[in-house]
Amino acid sequence: MVNWITTIRLRDQVILCWFNKYVMENLIMFLGKYGLKPNDLARICDINSSQMRQYVAGLRKPGPKTIDKINERIRVFADELKEFQITDV
Repeated sequence: MVNWITTIRLRDQVILCWFNKYVMENLIMFLGKYGLKPNDLARICDINSSQMRQYVAGLRKPGPKTIDKINERIRVFADELKEFQITDV
């Protein structure tokens, strides 16, 4: 099941880990604290929602390019959230 090593950054901590279904499950659990589901992550990352569910379930493994895409889209989403502000209307 394990094909390569990847890094994940959560709350300014870099975690080096084997990529497997638990990586995606941990990501979904982390995002779930904020009410985000696998379909939401798929939309943010511009990945087919069925494909994302397969990654989370461990039925498929994303390739290195897909992992890079997920990491980049999450980073962009987080940067955009940091810049968002509610102002007086």
